[in-house]
Amino acid sequence: MNAEAADELANAWHEILQRRTQLGSDRKLAGLALGLIREMGNTREQRDVLREITSAWTGDWRLLLTAASMLIEQAGRRAMDEPPITEDGPAWWAAAGLKQAIDELSEAEQKDPEIAGNLNATLGNALRICGPSRDEEAREAFTRAIELDPDRGEWWYDAGLLDKWRGRFHEGFSANDLARMHLGPERPVLWNLAICATAIGKAEEAVDAWQEIGVDARIDHGRDMPYVANLPPLLLRVLSRTPDTDATSQLPGKAVGFELVWVAPLSPCHGVVQSPTFRDAPIDYGDLVLWDGAPVAAHESVEQGTVPVFPLLEVLREGGERRLPFVALEREPNALENLEAELPEGTRVFIQQERVHHACAACAAGEPHDHEHTTAGTEPLPDGLLRGKVIVSPLQKLDQFRESWEAAIGKRPVSLAIPLLYEQSRDTKRAGQEHQAWRGIEGKALRRKAEA
Repeated sequence: MNAEAADELANAWHEILQRRTQLGSDRKLAGLALGLIREMGNTREQRDVLREITSAWTGDWRLLLTAASMLIEQAGRRAMDEPPITEDGPAWWAAAGLKQAIDELSEAEQKDPEIAGNLNATLGNALRICGPSRDEEAREAFTRAIELDPDRGEWWYDAGLLDKWRGRFHEGFSANDLARMHLGPERPVLWNLAICATAIGKAEEAVDAWQEIGVDARIDHGRDMPYVANLPPLLLRVLSRTPDTDATSQLPGKAVGFELVWVAPLSPCHGVVQSPTFRDAPIDYGDLVLWDGAPVAAHESVEQGTVPVFPLLEVLREGGERRLPFVALEREPNALENLEAELPEGTRVFIQQERVHHACAACAAGEPHDHEHTTAGTEPLPDGLLRGKVIVSPLQKLDQFRESWEAAIGKRPVSLAIPLLYEQSRDTKRAGQEHQAWRGIEGKALRRKAEA
C-alpha cells in the first residue's frame, strides 16, 4: 500500500471514529467501518470497534457474521497451545454476539443452513479458540451446523480442528475424512487427516494422506507407523511449570512458560524427543510425541540456523529410559566436563546452560494481553550452579550405573545431588540425604550470588 492510499484509509477511519456513537444504529456506517477494518489489516487497534458492532447488530446476521469472523481472525493469531488467560477477549466477544444472534432467529431462520448453519459454525470456531472450558458448547455448535447441511465440507473440517486440539483423534479423523469427501484433497484437510490417523494408529491412512500432499511416506512395519526418511531435527514447545524443587527461580511459583525440546522426526507430525525437559512438563527425553503441522514460532540455533517451533499435541508413548535430574555446585570451573564418557555406554548427560522457554510475565500475573508477538526468554542460573539430567538406558542395570556414577562424581570438584537415583534404587536413607543436599546446594548458590 502506497503512502497516499494509507493516508486515505487513515482519514476515512478518523471519520468513522468521529461518528462512533452511530455505529450501533447506522447499518451503512457499520458496514463501511467493517470494510475499512479489513483494508487496514484487521489489527488490535480496531478491536473495540469490532466488539461494539458485534454487540449492536445481533439482529442482522450478515453484519454480525462479518464482525464476529474478524474478531475470530484476531483471536486466532494466538497459537492454540497457549493457555487462555482471561475470559474477556475477541473470541469471547464473538461467541457472545453469535449466541445472541442465534437466539434471536425466527423459526424459519433456525432451519436455514445459510443463516443458522453459518452462525453456529462460526460460533463453534469462536468457542474453540476460547479454550477447553467451552469445549462442549463448541461441539454442540458444530453439530447444529452440520445437521443443517451435512455436505458442507468446511464445517466438517472446522469440527475436526476442534477434535484434534482436544485430543479426540478418532473423531478428528472421521471429521476430516468427511471434509475430504466434500472438499476434495485440499492440503489443510490432508494434513489434519494424517495427524489424526497417526495418533490412532492408522498407518496406511496416514501414509496415503502424506503421499497425496507429495510427501514420500511409507509404513514402518516394525512400529506400524508412518515413516518419512531424512527429515531434519525440529523444535517442539511444551507448556511447563517451575518445579517445587527449584528454589532459585526468579519466576513466580508455578509460573507457566514454554520449554523447547529437540525432536527427531519420524514423519512430519511425530517423532522422538531428543533433549530433556528441566521444568515440570508432560514430556521428556525418549517420549514418542505428536505435534501440529503449523509452526508457532521460530528459534535461532547456532548449529541449525533458523528452526521452526511446533506445538505439542499428544504423547503417543512414554520413553523407557530412566531420567534422573540433578543439581550441582562447581568448586572449580568445568567440573562435570566429559562426565558422559566415564559412564556406561548409552548414558546421556545433559547440562542445562540456560532455560530456553517462552517466558511471559503477563501470563504469570494473569494480566490481559496480546500474544501476537510472543518472545523467547532465558533465566540464567546463579554462578557455579548447574542443573542437569542423566538419561539411563532401560537395558542398563541400575546398581551398575550407580557404581559408575558415584565413582565418576567422587573424583570431581563438585557438590552434587541426584535424589531420584537413590529413590529408584530403593535406598531410602540415601535418597533423604540427597534431598537435603539438593536444598543445601541451592541455598549455597543463592548466598554466593547475594555476596557477589
